[in-house]
Amino acid sequence: MKDANEFFDAEKPEKQKFPQEKKYDQKIVDATLIKLVESIPDLKTYLGARFSIKYGMKPHKLVF
Repeated sequence: MKDANEFFDAEKPEKQKFPQEKKYDQKIVDATLIKLVESIPDLKTYLGARFSIKYGMKPHKLVF
C-alpha cells in the first residue's frame, strides 16, 4: 500500500520548460511594440483603459 506522499507525488505532471528561442523572439516583438505604442500619443492610455458594456448598451451601436 502506498503512503500519502507517494500517492500525491505520482500524480504531479511534469512541467514543460518554455524554449529559450521563443523567449528571445518574444522579447524582440515586445520591444518593437513598446516603441510603436510610445510613439503614438494617448495609445498607451487607450490600450490600458477598462472596457465594459453595461445593461442596456447595444455593442453594435457603440461609436468610438
